[in-house]
Amino acid sequence: MQHKINQLVFLKSLYIQRMCGETFENPINRIQSNSPLQAFKRDSLKESIAACNLCSCAKMTQTRLSGFISPACNLCFITPAPLVSSSDTVPDFMQNKSAQMLQNIIKGVYRLQPKECSILSLLKCPLESTPTHEQINACIPFLQIQLDSIKPKVIVVFGSYVGEYLIGGNSDYGRILWHNGRSFLFTFGLNEIIRNPSLKTEVMRHLLVAKEVL
Repeated sequence: MQHKINQLVFLKSLYIQRMCGETFENPINRIQSNSPLQAFKRDSLKESIAACNLCSCAKMTQTRLSGFISPACNLCFITPAPLVSSSDTVPDFMQNKSAQMLQNIIKGVYRLQPKECSILSLLKCPLESTPTHEQINACIPFLQIQLDSIKPKVIVVFGSYVGEYLIGGNSDYGRILWHNGRSFLFTFGLNEIIRNPSLKTEVMRHLLVAKEVL
């Protein structure tokens, strides 16, 4: 019952912000650390994501995927769209090429099991179309809370536009960027690598830079 109350309070606060003109266009790093969103626990956050109707995605799909959080992880991955379904024990990967590639990276490059990593996404709805600013910005508070709940040594981010919302500017590929107390490494999106396999050698160099931080 308390989780349901927390969920309703959380969603109500976001709806009120929208009614007052808030468009959630600030990048994630500019959201104040004393925001009431910070008080949410993982379980109630998952329920809030599952019930979210903040943007037009709600009309396109009923599926909401919060991702997988390993509380003691040293390595976190962020993709534009969700690749794993919500789970408390092990990540349940979607059946697509991007999800398979990420599993191969985790096991082959970092010699880890997926359950040892946190696997998050900018969006919480699995959409096929290119997301709008409204859709992305509605999800940013959820992602911020998730990142605030873990302390990985490095966060590997796939896709250039994800960086625009995470750090508020262009992100250089293949080098560690320190931002707001977090260590990020940006590289090409998984879909880009699938469409253009010639990128694999460069992406591997990027991923090995992140491995040196672990």
